[in-house]
Amino acid sequence: MPTDGNRVVVVGSGFAGYLAARRLGRLARYQPMHLTLLSATDGLLYSPLLPDVAVGALNPRSIVVPSATLDSVDDVRGDTFDIDLSAREVHYRDLDGAEHVAPYDRRGLCGHRADRADGSSDRPAAPTLFQPSRRRRRWLLVDVAHTVMPELGPDLGQAALQLLRRRRVDVRLGVSLEEVGSDSVTLTDHSVLPCQTVVWCAGVTANPIITSLGLPTERGRLVVDTALRVAGHPEVYAIGDAAAVPDLTKPANDDGTQPICPPTAQHAMRQAAAARNIAAALGYGEARPYRHRDLGLVVDLGGPDAAATPLGLHVRGRLAKVITRGYHLYALPTASRRLRVLADWALTAPTTWPSACSPKRPHWPQPPRGVPRPVGAATGPLIWCRTRLLTG
Repeated sequence: MPTDGNRVVVVGSGFAGYLAARRLGRLARYQPMHLTLLSATDGLLYSPLLPDVAVGALNPRSIVVPSATLDSVDDVRGDTFDIDLSAREVHYRDLDGAEHVAPYDRRGLCGHRADRADGSSDRPAAPTLFQPSRRRRRWLLVDVAHTVMPELGPDLGQAALQLLRRRRVDVRLGVSLEEVGSDSVTLTDHSVLPCQTVVWCAGVTANPIITSLGLPTERGRLVVDTALRVAGHPEVYAIGDAAAVPDLTKPANDDGTQPICPPTAQHAMRQAAAARNIAAALGYGEARPYRHRDLGLVVDLGGPDAAATPLGLHVRGRLAKVITRGYHLYALPTASRRLRVLADWALTAPTTWPSACSPKRPHWPQPPRGVPRPVGAATGPLIWCRTRLLTG
């Protein structure tokens, strides 16, 4: 039986939380502990494949991994609203609104995401939705950046821009949304466009509860050391969106501080290694500093098109598509989900890899006279706001 001192609470079931709980559950076979996964959702949503769900290429259930399948884990459904660091208690509300307390000796804070509008996201690119079709569908892509997918570099970014325009997408760069009405949107260049559907993909940020803890933060994330421990509270570990983790693979800044890892799925999955350091604090194994060299980005552009930068190489087209889908199959946590996703792709390929061209591009209102036209502007429809790539 677990004794006092071995109570571990993992808050959040995103990439970092789910994988950390899975690792700790396996270690629980050798090191007695009482492990609780506290989350508002019932599993891990593999968000990089959501665009495939949106276009009908995947069944939504194929990218959800239930947390109830985890070994040696007490799966608790609830919404965390307060953390008492001095008493070592996590306060949460269950689905009925009743309040509960989860005591801990070691805690992993993985954070829940919230939307933000500063242009940072780890979700795949909007182009997956911009598939050629014979249906009367009109698209407008709006991005505050002055280039498409700057993380991929100028060559792949330009290739992606050309692909979007071949699909009759109106790409307007250097602008954002100023106002959303019931049947129109207004851009920051004063263009007013008729529109009934807005797709917002403007990025994510850590749970606001982090700022209420009174601990040092950077860009809204908790400051941690290289072992992923929170400053001043070695019993608390923060990973994923909740943590500002030093990136040991990059040179120090001019002020001597270390750059922090980007809040991407790639880093969140690797930071689940905090489970090893938690186990070390309980007397099993040795703690190690977090170090992960970025493997590159993979971006599905819909149909047979994709772009990827594996290990610094710039790849596009069908080879990039194979790399992209291969990475996702590798990154999915369970074999059953990999098989389901692979089967879905095979069954839906004839309908989601269309060769038909979209209808003739419609005319859209342009900026008033005297207002400079933003770089990359064209003519087209719906809205997609600033998206920063990554799945990788």
